[in-house]
Amino acid sequence: MKKAMPKRGKRRRGAEPTVSTTMRLRSSVREDLEAWAARARRSVSDLAQEPHVEVEVPGGTVLKKLRVPKVVLDADLFVNAPKLKTTRVGLLTLGFKNMFGVLPHEYRHPYHRLPEHYYVLVDLMKLVRGRVLTVVDGLMAMEGYGPRFGDPVQMDLVIAGRDPVATEAVPALEKALGSEDFRIRSKAAEALGNIGRKATAAVPALVKALDDQESLVRAWAAKALGQIGGKAEAAVPALIKARRDGELLVRAWALEALRKIKRRQ
Repeated sequence: MKKAMPKRGKRRRGAEPTVSTTMRLRSSVREDLEAWAARARRSVSDLAQEPHVEVEVPGGTVLKKLRVPKVVLDADLFVNAPKLKTTRVGLLTLGFKNMFGVLPHEYRHPYHRLPEHYYVLVDLMKLVRGRVLTVVDGLMAMEGYGPRFGDPVQMDLVIAGRDPVATEAVPALEKALGSEDFRIRSKAAEALGNIGRKATAAVPALVKALDDQESLVRAWAAKALGQIGGKAEAAVPALIKARRDGELLVRAWALEALRKIKRRQ
């Protein structure tokens, strides 16, 4: 589901949202969605039925020009609200995968294969760069062979953020910190550090990684917390403890992290 805040000249508070979907919904689901929209005094539209315009994709890799719903381009704020589920192509539906719904049905088939599919998702996200809010509904998610034959799993999870890359990468990398392979754990910590302040949600997992049995994981976790900076203040007690670690690199990066956190508060 997508929600767009239409432009009305200059941006202003109180803009009216437009609720749009690209799914062929079961009648009961659509009725529930329309009932919710009615209570909010809104209507539900199908993006496939909206007026389309042809635009150039800025920096497009696969898609150079594209016909897209005009409401997508006109919106001040584009709320991308995917349902967390597994899928045959792309493996998992999050913010980027959900953008495939913006592509008109007649254009989708050639790009429902790998690796083109991934490049197309990035190109589509470029259309709403800087004005997208991703809200992933993982309250009841899916595992197994989705999207048609997967099994529901209750996760009680909502993932949200204004940076579409960080919104997807942070929870995935946080999960990777629990891998049985220490090399994957260390690379996950390193990658979270490269994301920086936008990886704040991973601070508790990185603090836990400071007690990892592998020194390389502990070191990268300490460095990542320093790269997150002032938003990693909750990690200070664990970093103080890490200054007494048996490995020199862990001690050095823990001290560096403490300095960066203090400087950026």
